[in-house]
Amino acid sequence: MPERIIKGKYEAQVDNKTARYKYQWTFDQEFTISDNQAQKLNDSDPTVKKEKDWTWRLFVIGILLLVLFLIILLWKRRKKSQKEEEEKQALREKIEAQEKIIDDLNKK
Repeated sequence: MPERIIKGKYEAQVDNKTARYKYQWTFDQEFTISDNQAQKLNDSDPTVKKEKDWTWRLFVIGILLLVLFLIILLWKRRKKSQKEEEEKQALREKIEAQEKIIDDLNKK
């Protein structure tokens, strides 16, 4: 069935398409709507643009960066302590070698 084109003077944007209407109605009576009702209506209305909430994503990214920082920090500390242990072992070996030389000289 071909789509009927209405040439009205009123228009609205629905799903990024412009719809034109011949009539427009207004509501003059005041009313109150609860937060829950407003949320339900806004969720079901295709003309309401929903903004993305990046707060939780930024929070997760921040935690991941913190964990990465801690891993790098611990890795560097471990590497440094291994290097210090290797240097201590090398010094112990030198001291033992010198003590052996001194013992050999004292025996003569």
